[in-house]
Amino acid sequence: MASPIAPTAQTPEPERVSSIGRIVGVFFSPKATFESIARRPSWLAPIVLLCLASLGVVASFSYRGGWPSFFQRQVESSSRFQQMPPDQQQRVLAAQLKYGPRVAYAQVVIVPFLAALIVAAVFLGVFNMLGGTQLKYATSLGIVSHSLLPGLISGLLGILVIFLKDPSMVDLQNLVASNAAAFLPGD
Repeated sequence: MASPIAPTAQTPEPERVSSIGRIVGVFFSPKATFESIARRPSWLAPIVLLCLASLGVVASFSYRGGWPSFFQRQVESSSRFQQMPPDQQQRVLAAQLKYGPRVAYAQVVIVPFLAALIVAAVFLGVFNMLGGTQLKYATSLGIVSHSLLPGLISGLLGILVIFLKDPSMVDLQNLVASNAAAFLPGD
């Protein structure tokens, strides 16, 4: 008599989550989302989305005409600027107004990519050397890029703040009052 063949248990293949699903999942189901990222890393969509939100902030600030007051506040706090003769002060302000917005646009496109690349490399080294894991760089980059997505909320709120406040009162360096320093005096 032949022995009955036991059915083999097949592990179901995890369902593939789209980039949009992962972006939403970071906020509403992070554990499942980061497990999905560990299985099949991706990083481009969250970084591009962060760049677009940052571009939106800079474009909104430019549209509202906030650059002159922003640079004026910057130079007023500089003791070196105060020691310059008035004609040189005007040249410095004119150069900042001419090149500052261009630098800001370039910065919001380049910095998120570089930050994700560098932080992913640091975490890769830390986890592989100290944690004894066998993490791959693509997985580290996917985790880091998705973990930066809460900055998207800050960017969207920043655009709202820019349109609700007087542009001369907007501080790009602390656009959204999201930490305790926002409630302390400036000095």
